[in-house]
Amino acid sequence: MKNEVIKCPNCHDTTIGKISKATYFCSNCCSEIVYRKDEVYVYKHNEDGRMIDNLKLRGFEY
Repeated sequence: MKNEVIKCPNCHDTTIGKISKATYFCSNCCSEIVYRKDEVYVYKHNEDGRMIDNLKLRGFEY
């Protein structure tokens, strides 16, 4: 990961917390963001933690 402010690919907010080496969580839109090589996976969660949607982005620049 680059040493810069990470923005959520879902809501573009900067309230991102690091969960693990390549996994982040946006507290603004309750999305889990996973970075793998040139792909980004976004998992949208509801308030009780259940996943309600997912999205895979290819060639995403972060």
